[in-house]
Amino acid sequence: MSFQDFLEDYWGAGLRPQHYDDWSKKKLGCFLEILTDNYLFHQGGPALDHLESLKEIYPLLAHGVGLNIGSVEPFDDAYLKRLKGFLQRFQPKIISDHCCFIGVGQRYAFDLLPLPRNQSSLAIMKKKLDYLQDYLDRRFSIENVSRYISYESDEMGEIEFLVEVSRSTGCGILLDVNNLYVSSRNEGFSWQDELKQLEPSMVTQYHIAGHQDFTDYLFDSHDQIIKTDVWQVLKEAWRAVGSHPVILERDDDAPWSELAENWRPYVQLG
Repeated sequence: MSFQDFLEDYWGAGLRPQHYDDWSKKKLGCFLEILTDNYLFHQGGPALDHLESLKEIYPLLAHGVGLNIGSVEPFDDAYLKRLKGFLQRFQPKIISDHCCFIGVGQRYAFDLLPLPRNQSSLAIMKKKLDYLQDYLDRRFSIENVSRYISYESDEMGEIEFLVEVSRSTGCGILLDVNNLYVSSRNEGFSWQDELKQLEPSMVTQYHIAGHQDFTDYLFDSHDQIIKTDVWQVLKEAWRAVGSHPVILERDDDAPWSELAENWRPYVQLG
């Protein structure tokens, strides 16, 4: 299989409400990723109706931002209950959230905060993922976040940390190639060396997105055309760990034309 063939068979995009009609009418042969937090607290209405229609057309993946997996605090039981019900209803192929924390003690950062890469954080992640996967009765995948800081207590690299969690819990890894590239530039490590540590059985999915270059640092903005260097990271990841769904994330400044422009060189959009 060539890289082109891989993209044609495994491409997809994050579902955003402004594109409901586009996806319904075009009926493209791809994956759609649902941002679960946009739907968990709906009791009904058009948003869930759209998902019911789309699940008959597309294989769905579920991705969240609110689990707070890396926090020292236990999971929110009400959140978990709603998540489990959502997964039972829509039956996504893959479910995921981020390897991070978002708040402590009812104080939330409204951002994805990176964990110190040390044994203490590993212990927290292992304990909570064991509980989560048992509760959901599903394999769960964790995603690497973009990093703008390092901790003095860091003991290992980005991918090494994820690999250790995966080996211990059996969880999957959602490899965000843009986040890996952004973090490698910001922290000064080699993304090529990081990829060598992954095992094919661990990776379940890829994310790819655009970023902004502020000279001193890169920012994972999800509002730009994807850079050539990031496509190269995806190509090398595919060579290393194989074919998995590739979800293009576009959150801000996201007309359908911009989404299509990223994929058009690689797939037929009709």
